[in-house]
Amino acid sequence: MGAVVSVCSSKGGAGKSTLSLILAGALEAQGYSVRIIDADPAGRLVKVAEAGSLPDGISVTKALEREVSKAIRAAADEVDCVIVDVAGTANLAIAAAAGNSDLTVVPANPSAPDVMDAVDTVELIRDMEETSRRKHPYALVWMRVPQFRSREMNTLEATVRGAGIPILYSIANRTAYQAMFSYSTTLQNLDAGDVPNLDKALAESTGLLDAVLDMIKQTADAA
Repeated sequence: MGAVVSVCSSKGGAGKSTLSLILAGALEAQGYSVRIIDADPAGRLVKVAEAGSLPDGISVTKALEREVSKAIRAAADEVDCVIVDVAGTANLAIAAAAGNSDLTVVPANPSAPDVMDAVDTVELIRDMEETSRRKHPYALVWMRVPQFRSREMNTLEATVRGAGIPILYSIANRTAYQAMFSYSTTLQNLDAGDVPNLDKALAESTGLLDAVLDMIKQTADAA
């Protein structure tokens, strides 16, 4: 069975599709076969795949809210890693994705509204844990982090930690992440001549993947 990572938030605009594509590219670059399940009605990642520029090791399928669990189980039998991009307003899909995942990653921009929505998403997962009587690992990833750290960022991180949510990694606000969608491909397939600071984005993607795989391993070892 392939490892499953769900990327969930209770709101749109948090960076779910960006984070999903960053992870998929980093996994494929290390030789893993990857299936992205696009469960967002906007179908942003399906559109990227339809442009025909993704690496051969990455496939994308569409799933309706009611189909998420079935799609995850089918994909996990076919590829090394499954990434699920869940719609911001689909609470049932979030529960289905998190319940079938080795790790749920909650992206959040460094703003008070995003942190509130991240806490709401985690509360949904915690409610599911009580119902299923089983742990469902989760962690927050900061998205679009500015170059210089502010006092507000310190306050936001304190709020997240105070809510008992692990902070897994931080992704900077870089042109390279927007370029993935402009060119319909992964970071690894972008041209450094066209995209500034691509090397820094690639290093971040590797660091993110290492953090994700390490948390999955720690969780499995503790089980």
